[in-house]
Amino acid sequence: MPEQEKDSSSEMHEEAQRAPEHAEEKQPASLLPEPGHVRLGRRNFIGKVIVGCCAAVGLELGYAGFKMMATKPVGERKPVKLSLNQLPVGSRTIVIYGGEKIEVVRTKKGVRAMSMVCTHLGCLVIRQENENNYHCPCHDAYFDENGNVISGPPTQPLEEIPVTISGNTVTIGG
Repeated sequence: MPEQEKDSSSEMHEEAQRAPEHAEEKQPASLLPEPGHVRLGRRNFIGKVIVGCCAAVGLELGYAGFKMMATKPVGERKPVKLSLNQLPVGSRTIVIYGGEKIEVVRTKKGVRAMSMVCTHLGCLVIRQENENNYHCPCHDAYFDENGNVISGPPTQPLEEIPVTISGNTVTIGG
């Protein structure tokens, strides 16, 4: 009997070694990797998706940071001429001067012009009519109606642009 037990155990051992070969033969061809290719498991796939998403976010943030930090070329600062008729008292007009947006304001006291570019990193400020101030959304800075810093990281006021009035002509810059 011991020989029969040995024979049966050796037969079982041989079958166990052959079992993986038979299992591969029974799987459909579409589930088997092609020779030379490794099948991508679920964990590897999820890992690759996460790495890809992180890379995409990193590239986007890097691009946004570059665009914010890059110095913008300033155009030639040629004077801008307007008629006083174009600027009624109490009006605000945006003009382009040297490649930047400039707000021209006419009050009872006269005409003034101020850059709409934040002095911190060069973002455009937004006029807040209800608050009577300017807000820079990039770093939550605030400027008063004269361009002076109220709060936030800027240390300099908005740039004041020289204005001259000759007859009915208002000249911004010069």
